Amino acid sequence: MTDPRLDLGSPEVQNWLDHAIYHLVRYKFALGFLEPEWQVVDVGCGTGYGARMMAGKAAFTIGLDSDPEAVTRSKNLYRHPRLRFVCQNAVETCLPKSDLATCFEVVEHLSEEDSALLVSRIHESVQTVGGMAIFSTPRALPDEDRSDYRRKHHAHEYAFDEFAVLLRRKFRKVSMFTQTDEIISVGNPRICWTFLGVCHV
Repeated sequence: MTDPRLDLGSPEVQNWLDHAIYHLVRYKFALGFLEPEWQVVDVGCGTGYGARMMAGKAAFTIGLDSDPEAVTRSKNLYRHPRLRFVCQNAVETCLPKSDLATCFEVVEHLSEEDSALLVSRIHESVQTVGGMAIFSTPRALPDEDRSDYRRKHHAHEYAFDEFAVLLRRKFRKVSMFTQTDEIISVGNPRICWTFLGVCHV
């Protein structure tokens, strides 16, 4: 039942709903690659809904986030026998071994040096035969077009080719996609909202 205090028409709630929907599309995209016997690590899992989605299909899923409040919230919201949430800084420590790692909307919050280290950590975690990682990041905008949130929280935003280079430094094969609204395709990277890289070890 909807909380009567929640104004579904308010800009704040609408923005949150849009944000969640676009994230869910990325997790649904990842599910298309996921094999039922695979171990999954969701790096930067936030409040955990994406990790919970994958736990329904994967052999086991670990949701990692460096924010202890987010991890506590995830544990309270999503319980599943094949799901565990862990508070861990993925840049500073080695990651659990996995067959599939997802890392959505994380690298833009890090320095370029830390982003490269994160990609390296994820590459090390998916060294199984056929292992994969899927990354996403928003398309870089000129500073004058960036929201206050993006100016405050995004350390570095990536152009399409720059993001591809970041991933190809470590992964043998990288297929690049774009997302606009709820559509993931190989559309024009100059006008899309988000870039995705599907990476094979």
